[in-house]
Formats: sequence, structure tokens, C-alpha cells
Amino acid sequence: QTDGDQTLVQASPSGTTTDNKTGGGSAFSDMMLAFATISGYVSIRDPSKGSLYIQTLVEVFEANAKDKELDVLLNEVKKELDKKSVELKEAQCCEFVNRGFHKSLFFNVKE
Repeated sequence: QTDGDQTLVQASPSGTTTDNKTGGGSAFSDMMLAFATISGYVSIRDPSKGSLYIQTLVEVFEANAKDKELDVLLNEVKKELDKKSVELKEAQCCEFVNRGFHKSLFFNVKE
């Protein structure tokens, strides 16, 4: 059993967090977590090319990161992974979790 590949992007202007037990903000806020598959399942992996999720993530980010924000990119990864899963006749369901991440995050891609 594996949780598959994981990608973590955390954006915090101050770079600090406080413990929620003390009444401050949560240490688990301002985060977007992306997983290759849902818990309890394995990701599709080609022996020579590697993880289908990472291949798809890289393709989508390379093509679109210059003008689309993070949550849009991750939704596009999901759509593309669904298409590839059908073509391969194998099922894989990636997911991403938004934990208090309410900002628009764009990558500064140089062309």
C-alpha cells in the first residue's frame, strides 16, 4: 500500500506559522497538497518513464504554468490523467487538498 507520489507547494508571505492550540493560526493552513492517487491505491508507473502522474504534472505545468494559477493547473492534471488512464485501460484517480489556501498562485515562468 502506498499513497503514491506527493507534491507539496506552500506559499506563505511571512514564512511563519503558529500552533493552533495556542489560539493562533494553524500550522496546517495555507497549503495545497497534491497526490498521485487516493490513499490505499498505487499510481501507474512505467518502468522506464516513471510515474504517469509526474509525467502528466510536468506536461501540464510546462504548457500552462505561465498563465494559469495552481488550482487550475492541478484540475488540468486531473483531466489529462483521466484521459491517459482510459487510453491505458488502467484507472488512476489523483487528488489535491486545499488547506486554507485561498490565494491565487502563479509561477514566474521564463520563456
